[in-house]
Amino acid sequence: NQPCFTPDSKSILFSSQRDSQQTDIYRYDIAGKATVRITSTAESEYSPTLTPDGRSFSTVRVEKDSVQRLWKFPLTGGEPQLIMGHVDSVGYHAWVDDTTLALFILTQPFSLQIGNTRSGSIRTEAGNIGRCLQRISENRVLGYVDKSDSTRWMVHILMMNIGENVALLRTLPGSEDFACSADGTLFTGSEGK
Repeated sequence: NQPCFTPDSKSILFSSQRDSQQTDIYRYDIAGKATVRITSTAESEYSPTLTPDGRSFSTVRVEKDSVQRLWKFPLTGGEPQLIMGHVDSVGYHAWVDDTTLALFILTQPFSLQIGNTRSGSIRTEAGNIGRCLQRISENRVLGYVDKSDSTRWMVHILMMNIGENVALLRTLPGSEDFACSADGTLFTGSEGK
């Protein structure tokens, strides 16, 4: 699950649990219809996400002590690196720019935290959010779902470039996941469609 297209759109990265008890990251080559295992670790990795430079992917790793932190793996192979090691309980994430991360943190209720990989700083932006974090544009704009009103979930647009957080539109009932096309169109699933 949790697919992510590579920058050239020729492959998809995804997480999968195959012959073992832990989950690894795989790459599916679309033209060749071939699947290759990218990580083979004792820990489980989830949510592969391409880094802004397109040379690596970041992933949520469930470590041996059950702590969930972000790690970065080179696409061409090599040793992984821990990202913001002081931040744990990461459920999902999205890169906003080269140094800014949006983090879905497993607090009660779930929270949106914004981290800077250069300075190590982290701040809470919102509480009671959905798991979907989407970079909307290259201008430091992030989309997420605010679930603070249990009867009216809202897609919010966080415009970090100007410091505004705007409620954009209501989600379909029970839908908290969405994707955004290059032209700004939002897509979501509902009742299997």
